Amino acid sequence: MNIAEIKVRAEQLLSESIEDTDAIDWANDCIHEMGEKVWPEKNISFVADAGHVYILPNDFISVIALTKDGRPYYRYVIRNDKMVFPDSGAYELAYRSYFKRIENIEDEISLSPMYMLPMVKYLMSRQLVQNGEVEMSMKWESEFKQGISDLKNTVEYKNKPFRVKTNF
Repeated sequence: MNIAEIKVRAEQLLSESIEDTDAIDWANDCIHEMGEKVWPEKNISFVADAGHVYILPNDFISVIALTKDGRPYYRYVIRNDKMVFPDSGAYELAYRSYFKRIENIEDEISLSPMYMLPMVKYLMSRQLVQNGEVEMSMKWESEFKQGISDLKNTVEYKNKPFRVKTNF
């Protein structure tokens, strides 16, 4: 999925064109509005000494999971961009990272295709605001927010993966 595909679908539904630069800006805004739960997950492995302060990666947002010697581990402290462990050992850190800004309309968006329809609705809402059609824009923005809420509730149900059906 890329911005060009999202833009084309929004243009079809609106029966008007959207500028590429607007589509890029709005798609990036949309990804940020969806929140960090849809942002990329990264992993790092390291061996830590007890009490030593470790600097987290620059793109670190939050811990998804931390294991020590293959088992879940919860005894750590994070302050600002630093992490401290009371125990020495081998650690695996899964963390949420910042979403890299998309600069080109053809760049791939590293999100599941199930997010395409809400993104289409977001672009439509922004285009309608630009046209001065505030009432209709609010309708599409509301549908965007409801769609994202539904997806988050569905995808995160009991932390178990399953297939989500979407109509598009």
